[in-house]
Amino acid sequence: MHAVCVSAPLLRAVSESGETHEDPTEDQLLGLLGDVERGYEGFLIVERADDPSGHTYAQTARLDDGTYTVEYRDGSAERHFATQVLDVAGVHALLAGWAYERSGWHDGRQWRRLVL
Repeated sequence: MHAVCVSAPLLRAVSESGETHEDPTEDQLLGLLGDVERGYEGFLIVERADDPSGHTYAQTARLDDGTYTVEYRDGSAERHFATQVLDVAGVHALLAGWAYERSGWHDGRQWRRLVL
């Protein structure tokens, strides 16, 4: 008999309703963002499941004017940034870039450090 190696998820996507997706694909992220765009969900968080502190994540919410705020935090309050995005395609590019650690994913945007 062979042992089955089941690895822990690297990513977890959580919607406002509490629906959780372990290791979401890019297509799943786009579908979840569609729920935010249509107003079914208020926000979407994608977190690194291997960070026990819960402080390594990217998230988005749709604003009243139809634009989005996208934030990412890399473990500490000093590494928490936000930007505004006009459409869901731009949000998807940022969240997928962050989630799959694509080189230069945050380039070309004006990020502001969030001070809480």
